[in-house]
Amino acid sequence: MEDYIKGALAAGHIWPSTSLAAAGFFFIEKKDRGLRPCIDYQGLNAITVRYPYPLPLVPAALEQLRWARLFTKLDLRSAYNLVRIRAG
Repeated sequence: MEDYIKGALAAGHIWPSTSLAAAGFFFIEKKDRGLRPCIDYQGLNAITVRYPYPLPLVPAALEQLRWARLFTKLDLRSAYNLVRIRAG
């Protein structure tokens, strides 16, 4: 596990966290006898406060804009999932 973590840190796939919440990490054997990393989120999901209002689907959001006359520069069709969020 330590070899996997060192390699993933060096490659930038994972990074250290300062979060108080954590999830279990373990390996499961694959059919070819290799190991697959797995993360158990069941404990974290149990304490997570659910947001009661789901995100709208893209077609539903675009339907509301069908007859709009003014738009922002944010192109909902191509940039909906590309909006960057500042780290931290």
